[in-house]
Amino acid sequence: MEERMNTTCDVLIVGGGVMGTSVAFHLARRKVGRVVLLEKSHLAAGSSGKSGAIIRQHYSNVLTAAMAQKSLRVFENFPDVVGGPVVFTHTGMAIVVNQRDLPGLEANIALQQGLGIRVNKITAQELTELDPNAHLADDEVAAFESEAGFVEAVQVVASFADAARQRKADIRLGVEVRSLIVEKERIAGVETNEGTYHCRALVLCTGPWAAALLKPLRIDLPVRACRTQVALFRKPVDYTRRGLVYGDFVQQIYFKPTHGEMLHAGSLAGEEAENPVNPDHYPEA
Repeated sequence: MEERMNTTCDVLIVGGGVMGTSVAFHLARRKVGRVVLLEKSHLAAGSSGKSGAIIRQHYSNVLTAAMAQKSLRVFENFPDVVGGPVVFTHTGMAIVVNQRDLPGLEANIALQQGLGIRVNKITAQELTELDPNAHLADDEVAAFESEAGFVEAVQVVASFADAARQRKADIRLGVEVRSLIVEKERIAGVETNEGTYHCRALVLCTGPWAAALLKPLRIDLPVRACRTQVALFRKPVDYTRRGLVYGDFVQQIYFKPTHGEMLHAGSLAGEEAENPVNPDHYPEA
């Protein structure tokens, strides 16, 4: 007969992506008690490991822009704040919109500048000076966020996990949470493929899997998994500079430099949202 374990902790985190490992690191650093993280596969197996990992502050509301601003400082100083190798590549980011969307762009710039974010509207000539490969159409305008860039997503997760372990967090891989345990109208733990975990507090960092875990509790979380397509292109031979990160809202694409001589590109249109998929079973290629 298979023996099933019964584990107790102060804080139980479900999900081994960037959110889960970051939460584990910060809680362990604050010495809140016994911290356990469960991941059913391997670290960064979900969205975190497939992310474009662009670090930008260009958001249209104060809360999100301020959060991004604070996060940027962490990524810029990651070896000192968290540990491990450098993860952040500074490139700057160009945001391109149609002329008719200029009022919205200017409003976003004003909001961000009010927070101290270094962003400005730039001319076509100024963009070409930043990136000789870039050319605006007559009906396009651009802004430039000088501090933006991208990170090595998998390394970020690995470094957060290593730092959490060094502070006595217990990270367990291959442990799948199958249901949540409720006692006296509060979450008391989870049932897994290995047994029961009891906790004083539960943190779900499961991305597209969160809705399914909460549905039996009659909590309708508005989260759906969708398959977002990305593509890798080899840089043209005359692409002599490292290049910027781009958010091109005219063509509805983003792209950024990535490993070696490659460019990573993806859609901004969000058309995949209308075709939800099972996050455990979908064509990745």
